[in-house]
This record gives sequence, C-alpha cells and structure tokens, in this order.
Amino acid sequence: MGPVPPVSPGRPTTSNGPGTAPGRRSWQAARKTVEELENECDSDDDIPADTIFYNVPVSPRSARALSATPSPDRTTMLESPLGGGPGNADPTPPATRPPTRGGSTSNIPIAGEPAHGDSIRGRTQYRAKSWSDAMSELGTEAKELSEALEAYAEIESEKTEKRLALGKAEPLHKNASPTKAARVNLPPIQMQNGMIDPLPISKEKAEVLSRTRPSWLPPKSKEEEKRHLKEYQKMMRLSQEAERKRVEKERAEQAEKDRMKTDTHKLWDQHIIPNWDTMVRTEETRELWWRGVAPRCRGKVWNMSFGNHLTVGPETFKLALKRARDVEQGVKKSPTMYSFKERELFDSIRKDVNKTFPELKIFQENGPLHDSLLEVLQAYSMYRSDVGYVYGTHTVAGLLLLNQSPTETFTTLVNLLNRPLPLAFYTQDSGAMSRVYSLFLKAFKYKLPSLHAHITATLKLQPAQYLEAMFLTLFSLHCPLDIVCRIWDVYGFEGDAFLVRCAVGVLTVLESKLYGSAEEVIRLLGWQGAKVKWDVGTEDSFMEAVRAAGKETKEEEVGPNW
Repeated sequence: MGPVPPVSPGRPTTSNGPGTAPGRRSWQAARKTVEELENECDSDDDIPADTIFYNVPVSPRSARALSATPSPDRTTMLESPLGGGPGNADPTPPATRPPTRGGSTSNIPIAGEPAHGDSIRGRTQYRAKSWSDAMSELGTEAKELSEALEAYAEIESEKTEKRLALGKAEPLHKNASPTKAARVNLPPIQMQNGMIDPLPISKEKAEVLSRTRPSWLPPKSKEEEKRHLKEYQKMMRLSQEAERKRVEKERAEQAEKDRMKTDTHKLWDQHIIPNWDTMVRTEETRELWWRGVAPRCRGKVWNMSFGNHLTVGPETFKLALKRARDVEQGVKKSPTMYSFKERELFDSIRKDVNKTFPELKIFQENGPLHDSLLEVLQAYSMYRSDVGYVYGTHTVAGLLLLNQSPTETFTTLVNLLNRPLPLAFYTQDSGAMSRVYSLFLKAFKYKLPSLHAHITATLKLQPAQYLEAMFLTLFSLHCPLDIVCRIWDVYGFEGDAFLVRCAVGVLTVLESKLYGSAEEVIRLLGWQGAKVKWDVGTEDSFMEAVRAAGKETKEEEVGPNW
C-alpha cells in the first residue's frame, strides 16, 4: 500500500475513509470508570453534594394528597387555569370530581401572567412533578416497591379513619414504645491551652478552629471536620441507645424481681405456713427456701424452722430479764459481792450493742431498737449463765430483732444457739469443735485442693484461726445483711451441715484474695474482717456458690449427722 495522500486544508475528513489521518485523542480517555467512582464513595462516609440518585422508590403520598376535597388554592386554580375569571371554570364542581392518582399536574405560569396573581398567591412559580409523572420514570422494581408502599399507606389510613370514627385514640401498636431520639450536642470548639498554646488566637486562626482537634495542631479541612462530627454524633447516638437499653433491662429485671417477691410471699403466707408439717417435706418447698424466704414472712418462718425445743415462752423472757436487772442493780450497789465476769457482763453488752450494724443506725444510743437488743442480750446471759455473754451474740440477736419482736427474738435466739454446732463454739467444747473442723477440712480439700494446700501446708494455719469468727456469729459479722438472711433461711431447714458447706462457699468466692500471707488471710477471714464487709457478689450468685460447694461432696463426708 502506498503512502497516504495529504489532505487539503479545506476538505472535511471522515472517520470511515481509509485515507483519513488519526484524529485528536479524546479528552475523556482519562475519565474515571463507574467502579472507580463507586470505590471512592465507598471509601468515605460522606456522599458528595452533587451526587444524583436515580430509580429511587417514591414515598407514599400524604393523606392530604389523597383527599377528595382540594385545598382552596387548588380550587382556585381549577376554576381559572389561565388566570381568568369564573367564566373559564370547569363546569364540573371540584368538590364532586373524583380524585385520581395522578391528579396533580405540572403547573408552570403562562407567559404574560402576573407573577403574584390571585390564582397563585403565596405559591412558587414552579411546581414539582406529580406522583404519576415520577412513577413513570422509575424502573420495574422501584415502581413495584413504590406501589406496595402506597398500598400499605392506604391500608393504614383506612385503619386510622375507622379508629377515629369509633372514638378510639390508642396507637396502632400498643406494645411498641416509641423512643425519643435524644439530641446529640456537638463538642465545643477547641480553644487555646494556656500551657501548650499560650499565644492569643488570631482572627485567621479563629476561623479554622475545630471541634474535634486541639487548637495547637494543624487545622482540618471542612470535609474532614464534617465527617468527624458525623462520626461523633453517630457514636453518641449509639451510646445513648446502649444506655437506654441498659435502663430498660434494669427496669424489666426489677419488675420481674418484684413480681417474684409478691408470688413468693403468697406461697409462704397462704400455702406453706398454714400447712407447715406437710409442705416442708416437699422438694418444691426446698427450692423455695434456697431461693429465699419472703421478707414479710421471714420472722414467722424462722420461728417455726428453728423450732422451740426448749419450750421457751414470754414468761421465761420476763423472768430472765428481771433477774438481769436485779443483778445489774446489785453490781452497782455492792460490786464486791459479784464475780469479775458478772461485773464486766453488762458493760460489755452495752458497748457491743452500740457497735451492732452501725450502718443502720437503729441499735445505737437513742435508736429505736437499742433498748430491745439490750434487754434480749441481758436476758439470754441470765438464761444461759453457763455461757453468759460471748462477743458475736449481739449481731445474731440484732438480725433476729430486725424480723421479730423482742419476745420472739429471745425464743429464737435461745433455740438457735442451742443447736450442736453453735453450742460447741459458745461453750468452747474442744471435742465437738474438732469434729466440725475435720468435716470442714475434708470438704475444703475436695472442692479447693490448691487453696487448701496453700492455707494448710504453706501457711500452716489452723482452722480455728479463720473459722471461729464465722461459726460464732453465724456469718452475721462479715457478710452483708441480705446474704446473712439468705444463709439463715436455709440453715433453719437444713441444719448444721449447711454451715460447713457455707464456709466452703465463702472460701470459694474469696479464693482469689486468699493466696497471700497468713496475716492477710486472718485479716480477711478472722475477727478483723468485721471492719469491712465481704464482697461476695449478689445474693443469688453467692447462694449458687454455696449450693455448688456441697453437690459433689460425699454424704459420709459432710452429711446431716455431722
């Protein structure tokens, strides 16, 4: 093929001819593809301001747009579409004209028509496309979705009209609790810091200060600032939503607890207490006392579960209290006539009464239960003169007084402390105490072998050094009151073996704090531990730990006949 002949300057060239020279490269050769543009938008949270979306489903029209009675402005426009008088009006009255789905047409002012005529007073000169015109430009899927939304809106509108006609104003969804979107306040503009940025802010710098960046750092661009503010608002909304859900969950849990307390009270008051001998033998009742006795029934249940094997009555309490007062008067008049133990007895009782549950402020001097606790302790010291008064009795009697009258408290206290395990520690029966310690160590080694080896082999602590305070006070000195009540609820029914299991449960819950020195262990579990209440978790979690402490223990190791 020969050389291409030159093209004359005046002749037009065509792209189809074989002799045409290659044209100029198009300026669109470096234009970004659709995929590249989508990737750019996907990589950023912001949508460009000049972005146009196509084929978006149309929202349902409002009830006003579907109304059969047109607005006054629309009536005027129907009467005089060309801005004329009534003579140009449509002969069909507007009020009787049936509504159409595409009833709103595009209205553009006619040339020469006054811009503020009576027919379009207060309206813009250009009106948006009608619903039908917008539907005609949609794709198949978008059009189907728009029609479905429109049909749903019509159904909801009919329901609303029927409800209003019947005079009912309740919402459509009764169970749906609408949540008000709390307003998210933007962070303040970051002003200068006297230490880092001591110089005064200039006018130019004040214009570029940011809400999300300190003033001494380089300023952000407007796009970056806008994006970060949106992210901040999103995080705050998520935080508010999480807080709202947390509050709702707590309310629901509290409501469920209140409901269960009410049901539990009815069970104890109406079914178990009236049929005591039969109901206490059932497995269902056992589950109930592990879940806790109803607080309003607790005093009566304790009185029945601990029993009155010593047949103590109100008269016994009066006689013991009278003897205590006589002895106290005799000590004041002639102290040499009485022993040192009797002389110190009343001073010790008064001192310990003032220390009883100080956080409640009801057993201290001038408190509502101060005198009652004093009388119960003095009467018990006279009734059990062989025991007298032992430190720790004040918390046991104080907890009983929170649920019973003074006479009932005295009866329950006498029978409670007469059980084998408490009596062994109150009378310092070394043989009985050794059997208790032996049973505890077996269960302790079985459930917590690592901690058992640390306390017994490494620290070489004796059980009396960390168990005496628990058993003498029946856990009332160290545990929170609600948990002590739960312990006694079960102890009244299941006996002394439960106290051994409870001691293992305490060590299970506090295990992480017991791998220190001997002084630290004694400080936590011994008498010094009374200064700070044990943190053993919630009532239910602690009782689960106590229950698990005896589930796999062999019956011969820790049984009912300990």
